[in-house]
Amino acid sequence: MKASLRYLILPLGLVLAGGALAEPKLQPGLWEYSFDISSKSGQIEAALEQAKKMLQAMPPEQRAMIEQQMAANGISMNLDNYTARVCITPEQASRGYFPQPNDDCEQTSSGNGKDSYKVSFSCEGEPPITGEGEIRLLSEREYRGTVTLNTTMNGQAETLSADQHGQWLAADCGEVPPLP
Repeated sequence: MKASLRYLILPLGLVLAGGALAEPKLQPGLWEYSFDISSKSGQIEAALEQAKKMLQAMPPEQRAMIEQQMAANGISMNLDNYTARVCITPEQASRGYFPQPNDDCEQTSSGNGKDSYKVSFSCEGEPPITGEGEIRLLSEREYRGTVTLNTTMNGQAETLSADQHGQWLAADCGEVPPLP
């Protein structure tokens, strides 16, 4: 399940890890990210479905512990419809970029100076992941993007694709802690 969640969270992290962005800057507060992820082999879809079933079958205390661990990293996730809620601080938003969720990733990005940018990345670890994406800021409260990931699953090369959408929900993050 750990690898499945990494694949699910990585596209989200790539949006959050964008380099310095020009106008428009993103609004601080509570954001909801939704994404559709697919693989050429169908393995990721099966792994995500299995992860969802495992979480649903867990005793409430164990599931709460996993949700608390994710919340400690600034992520409140719903595997039923593949959404995540994150809190962006005013300081993070004013810098025009957000921290990467993984220390083992290197990323470069280039923008058009206004509302879109391309990103390429390489993440060490097991399994290693490389890829590229394109993000378009629709406003300071919304974005859309696509990411292609190249990795290995069960000893076989695999390509994953993710379509993403980010929507600002509120200035108050409630119980969702800020991203580290």
